[in-house]
Amino acid sequence: MRLAVLILLATALVLPASPARAGITGRPRIIDGDTLEIAGQRIHLFGIDAPEGRQRCTMSGKSWRCGQQATFVLAEFIGKAWVRCNLKDRAPHKPVVAVCYLGKKNINAWMVRNGWAVEYRSKGAYRTEQMHAKRGRLGIWRGAFEMPWKWKPRGRLN
Repeated sequence: MRLAVLILLATALVLPASPARAGITGRPRIIDGDTLEIAGQRIHLFGIDAPEGRQRCTMSGKSWRCGQQATFVLAEFIGKAWVRCNLKDRAPHKPVVAVCYLGKKNINAWMVRNGWAVEYRSKGAYRTEQMHAKRGRLGIWRGAFEMPWKWKPRGRLN
């Protein structure tokens, strides 16, 4: 019996935690509207895509820096608070992918619900939030914009 317990303990110490259970907690540095960094670990917010920092949108015929604004809004929402991120995926040499929380508030959902990010590869996880933002003409939905994943390839060339 003792041997079985020792083997289980040794296995638990050697094997990494599964991404679904693992987490990162700390005060984040905001990289952009869908990326944080905590203690040197870059974290991409699962299931959302925000406009890139240099991406522009139009409203009433005028161009504005919607990507920069999405970053500012996320930074203001989090402030100096600590966040908790539950990992969804981890790949070598890439940011981890996570759902992050400010207290009990899901930051990913908040960004979509307020129109500063769109649902992206989440299998409908943020569909309700996106419909709310779109109907309310919130954030980037106030005017015209190109989906961030379409803008990125060309935006890097500018």
